[in-house]
Amino acid sequence: MKRSIEVTISATGGIAIEAVNFKGADCEQATRFLEAALGQVKGKTKKPEFHQRAATKRTQNIGS
Repeated sequence: MKRSIEVTISATGGIAIEAVNFKGADCEQATRFLEAALGQVKGKTKKPEFHQRAATKRTQNIGS
């Protein structure tokens, strides 16, 4: 699935940032630049995907 970052601005000026299709702490790394640019963060809600492990690819070469 394709990852994306959704930014929603409410009529009152509130901003919500949502990392879509990220697993583990990758979402926090992906949105960190937006949080820094926009200023103070009032709160964070961690979705169930945060508690899943990010996929890693491991290879091992034997021989040669």
